[in-house]
Amino acid sequence: MTLVGCDLHSRKQQVAVLDTSTGELLEQELVHDGDAVERFYRALRPPVTIGIETTGYTQWFHALMHRLGHTVLVGEAAKIRAMVVRKTKTDRRDARHLLDLLRHDRFRPFGFQIRPRVTFAPSLLTVSGSSG
Repeated sequence: MTLVGCDLHSRKQQVAVLDTSTGELLEQELVHDGDAVERFYRALRPPVTIGIETTGYTQWFHALMHRLGHTVLVGEAAKIRAMVVRKTKTDRRDARHLLDLLRHDRFRPFGFQIRPRVTFAPSLLTVSGSSG
């Protein structure tokens, strides 16, 4: 199993990745340019579970992870931040914290599962989630 703590932003993301079968830990910044994000997530050993905080620009990310067969758990940002005491907030620390919550089964997602339905239009990508 692969666990990913992902601090997602509009133009980049910081990830902390743990392969639970080998114990290998990887930290990396991914720029949202071209197919770099898709290539990175496609290469991970399945099954893959990704923990992210709520944010307003994740629709494309949910659609991509759904297409790759990965699970995305979305946690409330304020509650996640309240679970750790730190002096300086950084993307790297946030990604590690999300991974730590996943690893120790302390990540508490919202009470719904996102199942995106993707519709393509000439220059429009819309994603809608349904509660399950």
